[in-house]
Amino acid sequence: MEMRLMIETEAPADDLSRHSTMAAAGRYWTLSDPLDISGTLPRYACASYVWGNERLPNPVHPSIMMSDRTLPTFAAVARHAPQCAIWIDAFCVPVEPSKKRPTLESLGFIFSRADCVVAVRVASCKSPLSLPVEPSRPGISGVRSKHTRYKLNLRVLWGFYRHGVEVL
Repeated sequence: MEMRLMIETEAPADDLSRHSTMAAAGRYWTLSDPLDISGTLPRYACASYVWGNERLPNPVHPSIMMSDRTLPTFAAVARHAPQCAIWIDAFCVPVEPSKKRPTLESLGFIFSRADCVVAVRVASCKSPLSLPVEPSRPGISGVRSKHTRYKLNLRVLWGFYRHGVEVL
């Protein structure tokens, strides 16, 4: 598995670094080098969101397209977990097939090691997010899934997307 995070960085100084840097929530971000998962990982938040049907060019991996909801979700996570790096699938899952599959198979590990998981709902959802919730800290709920041995700290943003624009 290859573990990478979006980390805060300085504003791009030249055109070369501009291609590997993106702006969100008033800050600049870049994809980290692969992390050693056997050691202590930096604090990070995971993003959970519904992809939808619309696609846009991916600023981190220009060879692939991503959901039009990725950037608004990333910005929401950056605002609601300001002291953390961010893991979001569209940017942090490797593009190379030999690295992509093991990373996708390790999503339980990735989400369980996060400081929190920020889940963003969409306007078309008719019912509230239904997960077995155990209280842990104010503003954060501990969630256990019967399908996994991992415990998640879930922060649900009751915002949604309307016409491609984030409303939180």
